Amino acid sequence: MPLTAGLRDDIDGHAFDFHVWFRFFDLVRKEGDGDCRLYRRTAVYEKDRIDLVDSRGVPARLFANMDLSGFVPTT
Repeated sequence: MPLTAGLRDDIDGHAFDFHVWFRFFDLVRKEGDGDCRLYRRTAVYEKDRIDLVDSRGVPARLFANMDLSGFVPTT
């Protein structure tokens, strides 16, 4: 089951919600006393998302100087 972390922050005075989904992969080992203990936990990134808080939108110029070519557009 993926876990998510969320944060609200602003970019040039416009509020955005940032969400990141990730999964944990745990390594467990059996100790000398017979108990199993967590040895290592690794978080693996799945996806992220940025949502505008104010539904009225932001000015187009907010993204004018950002290179967004490396991002896949959502449908």
